[in-house]
Amino acid sequence: MMIINIFDQTLTSALKIKAWTAARLRKINIITVRDMLFHIPYSYIERKVEPDYSSLSENDHIVTTISITKSPSSFRRLKVLKYEGINSRGQKLELTFFQMSKIMMAKFRAGNKITICGKVTNPRFKPEMVHPEIVFTSPHKIQPIYHLTQGINNNQMHQYALYCLNLLPNLKDWHNLANNMPSIYESLQQLHNPKELKDPSIYKKRLALEEILINQICLNNLRTSNKLERYGIEDIAHDHHAKVFATLGFMPTEDQQHSLEEIYKDQKSSSRMIRMLQGDVGSGKTFVALLSILNIVASGKQCCLMSPTDILTVQHFNFFIKALDGMDLKIEIITSKIKGKKRKEILEDLAAGNINIIIGTHSLIQENINFANLGYIVIDEQHKFGVKQRATLLAKSQDADLLLMSATPIPRSLSMVLYGDMDISYITSKPKNNLPIITTVLSSKKMDDLIASLQRIFDKNQQVYWICPLIQDSEKKSFTSVVARFDSLRQVYHYQVGFLHGALAKDEKEQIMNDFKDNQIKLLVSTTVIEVGIDVPNATLIVIEDAQNFGLAQLHQLRGRVGRSHLQSYCILVYGDSAVSTNTRERLNIMTQSQNGFEIAEKDLEIRGGGDIIGLRQSGQACFTFIDLYQNRDLIIKAKEFLANNPNLKPDQKIIELFAKQFFTDDLGAA
Repeated sequence: MMIINIFDQTLTSALKIKAWTAARLRKINIITVRDMLFHIPYSYIERKVEPDYSSLSENDHIVTTISITKSPSSFRRLKVLKYEGINSRGQKLELTFFQMSKIMMAKFRAGNKITICGKVTNPRFKPEMVHPEIVFTSPHKIQPIYHLTQGINNNQMHQYALYCLNLLPNLKDWHNLANNMPSIYESLQQLHNPKELKDPSIYKKRLALEEILINQICLNNLRTSNKLERYGIEDIAHDHHAKVFATLGFMPTEDQQHSLEEIYKDQKSSSRMIRMLQGDVGSGKTFVALLSILNIVASGKQCCLMSPTDILTVQHFNFFIKALDGMDLKIEIITSKIKGKKRKEILEDLAAGNINIIIGTHSLIQENINFANLGYIVIDEQHKFGVKQRATLLAKSQDADLLLMSATPIPRSLSMVLYGDMDISYITSKPKNNLPIITTVLSSKKMDDLIASLQRIFDKNQQVYWICPLIQDSEKKSFTSVVARFDSLRQVYHYQVGFLHGALAKDEKEQIMNDFKDNQIKLLVSTTVIEVGIDVPNATLIVIEDAQNFGLAQLHQLRGRVGRSHLQSYCILVYGDSAVSTNTRERLNIMTQSQNGFEIAEKDLEIRGGGDIIGLRQSGQACFTFIDLYQNRDLIIKAKEFLANNPNLKPDQKIIELFAKQFFTDDLGAA
């Protein structure tokens, strides 16, 4: 049973905010009280409270209470709305709005008194404030500035943060590493509600220290709790493996064989296996998983493979059907699309032990999915699933082995930080028949030549990915969008062009992707939604526009969508001259020099630091909120040494609940 704590409460229930407000906040991943507390301001403004306007300098920020003395008589035809107010000193302030809701109009009606904040222009002659914000709470001298979403202004965001601060329980320090540092409570207070302007770095560092400590404790406890005693397999299924090699026509690579040997050792042991298989894009992780699954099947137990999307699940199912052709094994697939009589039959066969291998999406963790004798769980793209989801699947067996697979290249120097002491196997090489992808860096000034050259790919009946960072054009960013690029390419290549992005309905996305796999679409314009797992061997070129906007490891992930057959494949990184520095050009050139994702991830870490490390935020990988995996290496080492020397020291339960946002389950170690 899941532990309920204040930090997991939604803002809708904890703060009684409206559904439409919650929906807007959800767009920037603010759902719970914890999310709001951890949504740290990126800047601060020192404001003058109730100043004498004549003493102000140009563009000073102020908080002032005024009485509205004049408002527009008509709103219908006015593009610019002008108001006038007067402060307690009798000084006039003109307010200008370029757009205004009916609710705001009511608040600024003549005769109303209102507290506002904003930047003042012409303070000594004709003080004016453009688009002032209403201050709902007591005026603050120091105003935190937050990352916002449409429909939520900065003062509202600050108000939500203050409400959440009021919900904070007493958080007791439990270690001496924080000597001469502020407390957790003080750090959160100072970051969201500072009384004076101070360097926020010490407060962020304090929270980072706690985050890494709790992260390590939770991972270690999760590993320990799953190391259950059981009977391992007696032998390797060599006969099954030989049939697969004959059917597919290839043998494991050296890296694959090494990973298999590590897995085989775990499968034979008397302890449950908890292992991570990190494989570079196109390295054949699924092949390794299949061979290890056959060992468990041969021992008389059932196996399941869970993947995050229907497309990837079908892809795995088709590979298993092909590889195991002619073998006396029953393989099934289950997704949300499989319903009615067919679904009922699958569930009955699974519970009766008539299915050897089942491949599915999140459907596998539903309560009505029962196994007769589950012995092995494989989770692909494991970062797409939370610990609670993995725990739910593990709970369907008392001693099943667990193999987590990930194509996101984590630098080896940081794997232990992200995954604690979990056993990790690496695959860095690719199958021998796959040629290296030729990568080039190209200026956007040559865009017309690039677009014209695509015809050579189409003449070979091959296909192209074209990646853009945005779905639609934005005034705030100069990057090219999927919609804009689709429109321009459609004019040249007409109905050979399709587009794909995360805002489309699930069924629509799957249909477009299937059309591309079936070669009905020659050129697919997309966001990074195609980053992981999609396998279209006929796609031999990927163009990544505004490549300077991506991390190196994410570029490597995207590049891995091509080069998945014997055909020569290409990757073109397009950069905008006006937005790219010499250092950025050098960073992009690293992509032309290496095909090794782990090597690229290390370089990306050194160059960019850990703030948005190796594209993990974009790909959905669990990231830290406060810890910078590169700049805080000394802190990380100190924390790990401290825990190693103090294995019995337990944090306050409330601290675990606050910081274990990605890892929290009932068995993670209550104080």
